[in-house]
Amino acid sequence: MHKLTTLDNGLKIILSPIEGTKSCTVLCLVGAGSRFETKDISGI
Repeated sequence: MHKLTTLDNGLKIILSPIEGTKSCTVLCLVGAGSRFETKDISGI
């Protein structure tokens, strides 16, 4: 089961433990790209 935490600065952290592993994966996802561009800045 995963756990979602939101820090005071708005940063969201999702923890998803997998038992039996000794590894860690870190992802940084940013809301950017053509989906978030207006016509004025499209393609910049």
